[in-house]
Amino acid sequence: MATILSVATQKGGTGKSTTAINVACALETAGYRIKVVDTDPQVTFSKWFKQRRKSGRNGFDVVSIAKGFLAEELEAMRADPKLDMVIVDCPGNIEDITRAAVQLSDAVLSPLRPSAIDRMHSVDTARFIIDMRKAYPQLQFLLFINAAMRWNISKEAAETTRQILKNVEHTTVLKAEIPLTAAIAEFCDGGASIFEYAPGSASAKAYMKLTKEMIACLAAEK
Repeated sequence: MATILSVATQKGGTGKSTTAINVACALETAGYRIKVVDTDPQVTFSKWFKQRRKSGRNGFDVVSIAKGFLAEELEAMRADPKLDMVIVDCPGNIEDITRAAVQLSDAVLSPLRPSAIDRMHSVDTARFIIDMRKAYPQLQFLLFINAAMRWNISKEAAETTRQILKNVEHTTVLKAEIPLTAAIAEFCDGGASIFEYAPGSASAKAYMKLTKEMIACLAAEK
């Protein structure tokens, strides 16, 4: 059976689609058979994927469900013997779609930005995780710092999140952090991933590290 991984947070603008794109490409490079479900009404992932197809790059299947989420479709993907993982790119600030996706998932990957405002929202994220884990104890939550800066604020954000969630089971703040770089802002033109746009960059190395750490955490839970 395929693993269902939702990329979700309780806040918009954290880099969910960027995360979904690059993690999907890293998994494909590692030999995983994947499919992506785009539930965001902005269909960022789907737009990027159309450019990727036009550019002739290798790809994977993408299903766009922008007006709602169909549980039957996701369960069918889970049972597909030709798939290893299904990635669900969730919208920001649309709670019903996000909850519907998360409750059907095996794991949730959550990017967190290290700004002071975003740190205030970490309590909301913790409440969301605790609430969802009570209802769906099989869920595993994997959080990481996105758009990390060299200043102490990134380390403080990670430590604050770890302290808030230290007693929540099956919840991990990953060591990998994605740096705030120009390459991340520019990579998606023409449907490229960060690995194609800037293969030797700190951003590409960080996304590969993140993906490997995520895979290890998922494997440890099985």
